Amino acid sequence: MWIKGKFTSIYSDVEFQVYLGIIVFSTFVIMAAEMVAGDWCSTSADAAENSMGATLLRSLRLGLFQVVAIVTTTGFGTNDFDSWSQFSRCLMFALMFIGGCAGSTGGGLKVIRHVLLVKILGQEIEHAYHPSVVRPLRLGGVVYDHQEMRRGILVYFGLVAIIFLASWVAIVAIEPSSTWPIDQTDNQLIDSASAVAATLNNIGPGLGIVGATNNYSDFSPASKMIFTWLM
Repeated sequence: MWIKGKFTSIYSDVEFQVYLGIIVFSTFVIMAAEMVAGDWCSTSADAAENSMGATLLRSLRLGLFQVVAIVTTTGFGTNDFDSWSQFSRCLMFALMFIGGCAGSTGGGLKVIRHVLLVKILGQEIEHAYHPSVVRPLRLGGVVYDHQEMRRGILVYFGLVAIIFLASWVAIVAIEPSSTWPIDQTDNQLIDSASAVAATLNNIGPGLGIVGATNNYSDFSPASKMIFTWLM
């Protein structure tokens, strides 16, 4: 479309709209959460650095960059998002399962699959209450009402969920508590889950001991084998 000169056609694409919406929504939610938590307040004594305008720009810069880095699975970082509030950390964890658009080199589950899953589940719920309703699945005005496609989407998400849960349980079971510092042993479950999510979706950084400023070196060889297989 871009090669043909139809530059505006991309904005009518459902996947791109959802993709952009996820980035914008997540960025502003994280900005609001972190400004309330005060995690991005400047340590400088300069009043200009602590003004509302400066804080907003700092929040936008840090929040937008990290959201885009996670969604696009590039793994870059300009701020340690593991030090953010619990709400923002949970949102970043959820974004690990989004990924890029179809056909991109980004990892994750891809935005179009999430769009289709929501539409399919919505139709199934509607059909449960109104069995006589016949409504074809439409995407951008085009009908995609194929049973094989529906089945493929549901199977795909089911397999991803099974692989994630099985790998998470395996890591928790085989990884010794000594992997974590004494004051962080309570973080084993979330750290292991984020490590599995980050490798399964090719994100890079996770949370805790595999956060933006850390790496996977503390994990045992057996766990590293699982992470390698997940990638």
